[in-house]
Amino acid sequence: MNGPYADAEPTLQPDGSWHYQYFQEGTDPRQRDEYYTNVGLMACIEDGIPIGVLRQTSQKVDVRYKVMGLAWVREWRDDGYFILDGLSPQEESFSSMSNDVATSSEFDPTNIEDARKRIMSSIVQRQGQGQFRARLLNAYQGRCAFTGCDASSALEAAHIVPYRGKETNLEANGPLLRADLHTLFDLGLITIDSSKMTIILSPSLSSGHYSALAGKEVAIPIEPECRPSREAIDIHRASTGL
Repeated sequence: MNGPYADAEPTLQPDGSWHYQYFQEGTDPRQRDEYYTNVGLMACIEDGIPIGVLRQTSQKVDVRYKVMGLAWVREWRDDGYFILDGLSPQEESFSSMSNDVATSSEFDPTNIEDARKRIMSSIVQRQGQGQFRARLLNAYQGRCAFTGCDASSALEAAHIVPYRGKETNLEANGPLLRADLHTLFDLGLITIDSSKMTIILSPSLSSGHYSALAGKEVAIPIEPECRPSREAIDIHRASTGL
């Protein structure tokens, strides 16, 4: 990830972590969502998945790269730069574990605090960008739009149309949903009938725990400007095939 728009060198931190700016694929802001690299990096922001970063250090013919390590994609700025936060060596070791089931030889009590910080970071990323989530919490009066659940720690800022930068972080593009329903919504197993503003379930959910949600009315914010876009809802429903 090197080029005329990138930082010459990453900014190193005392703990071994680093910061780096990577310019988006394509130079026209109006077309930036059309490039696979940009879309992929945005998916990493939304899903909280780290990326491997290699920086080109020499030009053709003898091209060489420097392995910088793993990084979180934190932001896609309006000026075209992705902001990458590189993990420290300790964090990389934690993130590269092959599975989530630790053996007795892998367990290290001294790493519990680091693990807890990583888990909290993952929760914050999943719950949504801070200001966007705060606005949805206010618009929906701290309750899940589908169930009325008022446990704020379990509520997340969902996107009707997938996140593609600040322009999609609008109340009209985001119901406040309980975490499990956010996942099902993103997977296309739950959607909304925009004509009635009622919940539609995938047949795979129609006879189980979530069956009571079928046909239930979706809570709507009082302020008109905060209400979900019916056009966006129709796009989401079309993508699910429901």
